[in-house]
Amino acid sequence: MDGFFANEPPIMIGTDMPMYSAGMNMTVSLNINNPLSSPINVCVAVWLERPTGPIIVILHAHAVTLPGKFRYSNPSFSQFTLPPIPPGIYKWHAALMSPGSHAILIQDIAEWEFV
Repeated sequence: MDGFFANEPPIMIGTDMPMYSAGMNMTVSLNINNPLSSPINVCVAVWLERPTGPIIVILHAHAVTLPGKFRYSNPSFSQFTLPPIPPGIYKWHAALMSPGSHAILIQDIAEWEFV
């Protein structure tokens, strides 16, 4: 995707705080942009990487066409209260992937800690 970074990253994920504990509310933000003039066909995926254990897939939209100059911004993409979970470093991943191979074309990672 040479030249894809025109003005801002095509996909960004974030949390409202860097550290959480049980009972706290987390807000996850998601931005998706197609800075190109032409449409692109991608898979959009969001998943949580835990310190141990398998990932948790939150979203996998297969073969989505993002129109030219497309912009999606959701500061409250996901909101929830955290249950007691193992302490450690967790990572939200958001990626645009090739629809055929699911190879990651570009991704963003938001790291946060549970104490």
